[in-house]
Amino acid sequence: MRIRWWFVSMGITVGLVLAGMLYLGNFLCLPVEDNPCISFLGGSETMTQASSKSGLTLSDNGSDYVVVNPDTNRIYVANRISHTISVLDGNTNARIADIPTNGMPIWMAINPHTNRIYVTENVIPDNKHNDAILVIDGTNNDKIAEIPSLIDSQIAINQKTNLVYVIGYENITGVNPNGMLYVMDGNNYTKISQLQINMNPFGISVDPDTNRIYILNRNPHPVNSIWQNSTVSVLDGSNYTKISEIEVGLDPHGIDINPITHRVYVTNYRGGTVSVIDGIGNKIVGQPISLAPGIELMAVNPITNKIYVADGLNGTVYVIDGNTDTKIKEIHPLWGWSVAVNPITNRIYVPNYVFNNVAVADEKSHNITSVIQLGPYPKNIK
Repeated sequence: MRIRWWFVSMGITVGLVLAGMLYLGNFLCLPVEDNPCISFLGGSETMTQASSKSGLTLSDNGSDYVVVNPDTNRIYVANRISHTISVLDGNTNARIADIPTNGMPIWMAINPHTNRIYVTENVIPDNKHNDAILVIDGTNNDKIAEIPSLIDSQIAINQKTNLVYVIGYENITGVNPNGMLYVMDGNNYTKISQLQINMNPFGISVDPDTNRIYILNRNPHPVNSIWQNSTVSVLDGSNYTKISEIEVGLDPHGIDINPITHRVYVTNYRGGTVSVIDGIGNKIVGQPISLAPGIELMAVNPITNKIYVADGLNGTVYVIDGNTDTKIKEIHPLWGWSVAVNPITNRIYVPNYVFNNVAVADEKSHNITSVIQLGPYPKNIK
């Protein structure tokens, strides 16, 4: 799945879906605390009520991806349509700045220790030009650097070493193009290393304590009509050598880490399972956790040791207890492909690209507390 073409095709699909559902809009609702029903499409009054309850400002920017700096309690929102990064005050949920980008912001990562925000920009969506990495100073919201990057790049940061890892492609002319890994010094934004990695990299995460890099490699095409298991490459962050290749499930879409327990979680989209990896021993732990086909991205709260897995096909967010690696709860209805957890407020965020909103749930009760209206086509939040 190429991010840019998925986005365009999903935009067309969403437009058709919305056109067909406008008549039913007044009857579609989401139960929330202290409010029996908030309509997804039922008009400005209900959406205003939802926004007022949450405290967030309404926008029509294509708000898509979110990261939080827990040290400053600032929230950064990537807006694909308006090509901006909105900055919110986590204490008041007030929008305090809108930072323009030179391309479509796709993914973000943050180093809370240096207060630097890194944004992958899709500069020219024609698969011929490289994307870029935009660096923002969180102190004054100034753009301080823009570095040429890889096509369809994704990003992760080791907060302790202040090294930035970027995966993507130098070109995507083949069916299974070779992936590349760039390593960037977060102090001066210079590339210090470059190496070829497996084909079809589609996710990266870093354990700052063990200094290990985990790269998700998808097998996106069946062989003789049979889907093959994919893998996770484990690299040593001190010398970038591969120390392990771990087999996971069918068509994985998401990877995340609990840096306290050193458990790595991988969502297997077609298999409908979550693979659990012991990051110390580099081996699979137990049997995959069975959920349902359609699971995509996830979020880990390292403090509560809960893992939240989004399933847009079934309108569900699954809650996994990281202590037992078992599903303990299902939150309905949440029609989103991604999920985020704010460890400061203990709130769960799920975007809905059909209804252009984000549902907010309380992590302790797992009740949906409000619905925040967003711009068109929100998909990924982290």
